[in-house]
Amino acid sequence: SSNHHIHWLRPDQINPPDWNENLKKQWTVFRNPKPNDVLQGALGDCWFITALSVLAEEPEYLMKVLITKEYNHQGIYYVRLCKDGEWTQIVVDDRLPCTLNKRLAYSQARRKQLWVPLIEKALAKLNGSYESIIAGRCCEGLSTVTGSPCDTLILGRTNNPDDKNVDLDKLWMKLLRAHSQRFLMCAMCSNNLIAKQEFKNCGLLNIHAYSLQDVKQSNDGKYRLIKLRNPWGGKYTWIGDWSDDCLLWNENPDLHRELLKEKRSKSDGVFWMPFESFVKYFECVDICKIRPDWYEVRDSGNFYPEQGMMQAYYLHIKTATELDITLHRKISKNLRIQQSDASLCVAIVNMEEKAHQNYRICRIPIISQLGQPKFVSTDGNLQPGNYIILPFLFNPVNKHVDSTEFNIAVHSSHPIGLERRKISLRIQREFLIKLCIIYGEPVVKENRTENELNDGVKIYELKKYWDGLILLVENRNLNQNLHFHFRCTLSQNACMSRKDSHHQLFDVIPSMHRQIIVTVSRKNSSHSFTIGHDFQYNLSSQNFIKNSHVNKQTHSPTIDESIFSEDIHLPQPIFNVKIR
Repeated sequence: SSNHHIHWLRPDQINPPDWNENLKKQWTVFRNPKPNDVLQGALGDCWFITALSVLAEEPEYLMKVLITKEYNHQGIYYVRLCKDGEWTQIVVDDRLPCTLNKRLAYSQARRKQLWVPLIEKALAKLNGSYESIIAGRCCEGLSTVTGSPCDTLILGRTNNPDDKNVDLDKLWMKLLRAHSQRFLMCAMCSNNLIAKQEFKNCGLLNIHAYSLQDVKQSNDGKYRLIKLRNPWGGKYTWIGDWSDDCLLWNENPDLHRELLKEKRSKSDGVFWMPFESFVKYFECVDICKIRPDWYEVRDSGNFYPEQGMMQAYYLHIKTATELDITLHRKISKNLRIQQSDASLCVAIVNMEEKAHQNYRICRIPIISQLGQPKFVSTDGNLQPGNYIILPFLFNPVNKHVDSTEFNIAVHSSHPIGLERRKISLRIQREFLIKLCIIYGEPVVKENRTENELNDGVKIYELKKYWDGLILLVENRNLNQNLHFHFRCTLSQNACMSRKDSHHQLFDVIPSMHRQIIVTVSRKNSSHSFTIGHDFQYNLSSQNFIKNSHVNKQTHSPTIDESIFSEDIHLPQPIFNVKIR
């Protein structure tokens, strides 16, 4: 998208895309918009253009995005977009980027409609430039135009060897249910186990977003079909089973009558394909949960409103409620496509307050996956009661974060109120420890005798809900200190939460205490990571590291309590543990 070939023209100077049929028509904002009107141009923003195409299936939502619905002779248009979870109004003029032959260079809509390039221009303005809206995920596009919560369904293969293979029947039921609820859907075509040429041979574009328009099963249950559209139009469409000219349609006249009934032009980029092929060539489906009868509450805050404190929310539930919660990090203009090491997590917990602001977490009924740097979302059902929402920004090795501001959105089946609460940052440590105990896997201590296995030492490894690894060690002995030595033997694309000296950590954990030894996070979320490690430990009455008689260190490298990312590594007393 080199800008030196771009000319900025007003609509009456622009040649429309379908040249001959459009000469008589006047330019207009909307002309009964349809999904197949939307065309992507020379800019790599299929994540957003596909979302616009999907949105055109529900025109009443589309009308909420473009506030100026009539052609404006002064060329001034108001657009409403939800950037990083916050609704913003943007003013754009109608000078649009064009090629030398006076055609729109980037996105456009058929039948001389302006809504597509105007909304694209508003997004570019909001993010600083057209360049900064290149590349993205469809769920970001869908949440930008609807403000609704989005879910991603992974279709089978992930980089993580611990992930189980996806159950296809369950997946099919989820797609059917989402379609029946009129949720909006996009799909990402990609599979790094398949050669690029094979995609080409099938008529598919690798690493490209398609809108998912329909999900259908034949009456006898024999065929499961997915209807997709390429935002580029008809240049590339599927040529395998159930493509437009496939003989399977003739052999199944009922399906032919039902699914190919509408008149379509060959150039609209729409096609049907078997569910089995879809799962093979597509990586994920983004589902936008538009629910007009639900309630929504939004707030903006700072993860760290003051020294030693974090922002949280008190939530009182009067009647059993289903809810969706999304946490966005506010990202500065022009930084949309920058990689970030920070990762977000949002959780809803039950807490009991002990003496003076000393909270204990009793349950974690709802928690998001952790690992995304821009936004995370999760959903669940809450029974009547009092809860606390905890928005977390985990930042390895305390690197500088561009912004510690966030937006939070809660969508719910019943009205709810959010009440801001500042709570001590210690809750981060309490939360991670609780997470390890609930979801972590106890580490099997190899080559140990029966006696040694019951030595009062418990070790947990957490991989679920954490894009990496957390190691928690408990010393349940009444009068012995635990000397623990951790060694990282191999790491690729991983960063550790403690400044390690030669990949080694030494800790002395007092009796009846537990400690998070280390958290390891994936550096670049789009690549797989490896972490190899081992550990040794022994029990002793000595309360400092063996070779540190002079300065009597208890941790090496030392843990600095004043740095909040290191505070999570301080040993914490074990309360309420039954002592045998």
